[in-house]
Amino acid sequence: MHFFKGSVFGIAAALMLGALPASADPGTFPTPSGWMHVDGQPQSDPAHSFDTWKQSDAFGAPTLTVIRDATTSFEDAVSVVRKNFSDNHIQPSADADGTCRGKTSHVFEFAAGPDGHRFIINRTVVSDGAGVTTITYSRPQSAPFLEAVKTAITTFCGAAAGGSPGH
Repeated sequence: MHFFKGSVFGIAAALMLGALPASADPGTFPTPSGWMHVDGQPQSDPAHSFDTWKQSDAFGAPTLTVIRDATTSFEDAVSVVRKNFSDNHIQPSADADGTCRGKTSHVFEFAAGPDGHRFIINRTVVSDGAGVTTITYSRPQSAPFLEAVKTAITTFCGAAAGGSPGH
């Protein structure tokens, strides 16, 4: 299997720049401009929540998912991703520490899927007290890192003006 090896350290750099105040609402993730909200978990589980947005209903359309998990530590969440990479011989194209919302974060990016139908997965793990918030953006390998997603992540993380996630 061949994996995408392009660099997306720009998003990691943007996430390492400024941050929102620690008192900002961790439940507020801005909807990417022009995207549709496709699901969210009922509020019956205060320890876990998720929201998903898609660019369109088309098969393989870019998707953005935000998961909040108050039961998993930041260190455990990062370790699970790295173990998955090791177990499956995946070479990430990005694996960098950063800051998001004034808290420790980590950005991973890797390719998955068969040749000709590969997806790029960009995952940002953000420490959130005892838990984590995970932002996962998937797109076809042939698609660029979309500006609407860059803007949503930058707005959420509070990167300083001039920071540019993605590549």
